[in-house]
Amino acid sequence: MATTAAIEDEVLAAITALVDGDGNQLFNQVDSIGRKDTPPPMSFPAAFVYFLFARKIEGGPRPTYDLFFDVVIMTQNLEGEQAAARDSYALNEAVRDAIQGKDFGLAGVGPFECLDIRLGDLEGGAIAYTLGFRTKAYLAVPSRS
Repeated sequence: MATTAAIEDEVLAAITALVDGDGNQLFNQVDSIGRKDTPPPMSFPAAFVYFLFARKIEGGPRPTYDLFFDVVIMTQNLEGEQAAARDSYALNEAVRDAIQGKDFGLAGVGPFECLDIRLGDLEGGAIAYTLGFRTKAYLAVPSRS
């Protein structure tokens, strides 16, 4: 099975690869929260990925876990909060579509499911949304020694 860090790296790579119609990256900053060094000063728009928790799914001989990840999308528009929200909607949808249904070719990892998109913060033209994702991790069947 792929490690949690490897799964997170694939999510980071998928977000980093997002481009607009002119081939420009959608995000100025894409980082992990918690696993890597403190990110540099914020550069909008930004995306931050982090692993929340794992929950064991009961049943069957093969250990299976639900893994939960959040992606925080932060944007700022000097025209105000309404314009920042409009910008955020497009970014939220791009990130959702880049991750939803993908297993990134990782062994023992199920397709990602977007569980929710929720407002995190709104202040002074800056807005943050959090996208919640779940995937499954299928561990090897324990051997009987």
